[in-house]
Amino acid sequence: MILEEAYGVDESKVGVVDHRHPTSARRQALAGRHEMTPPPVIIGAGPAGIRAAATLVEAGLRPILLDEAPQCGGQIYRQPPSGFSRSPETLYGFEAQKASALHNTIAKLQDRIDYRPNTLVWGCEAGMLDLVTAG
Repeated sequence: MILEEAYGVDESKVGVVDHRHPTSARRQALAGRHEMTPPPVIIGAGPAGIRAAATLVEAGLRPILLDEAPQCGGQIYRQPPSGFSRSPETLYGFEAQKASALHNTIAKLQDRIDYRPNTLVWGCEAGMLDLVTAG
């Protein structure tokens, strides 16, 4: 359903990959992919990943933004968990304005990107990403 809504991909043509046989699984997953242009994928929702997503959105694309953390911001501008009550100035010091700007940017992009937190990219080859997701 997600692929069909976001990218017009007929999900009935996207098969389940059997990872017990990686070579044949990759061939199976890649079969028929030449018919579609895959969306751009950005790995990491830190400052560079968020800026890349904003640039792609400005170009009229809907990128997939993958991040291992539960919330965006990267290592330096990591967002605190919900219910956390410290101010940005206390959390980020002299970088508070940059952190707030970054968090505002991703908030504005939410409906124009496919953001997938808690997603670890385990491997990448031949047009395939191996992902591990929490939950």
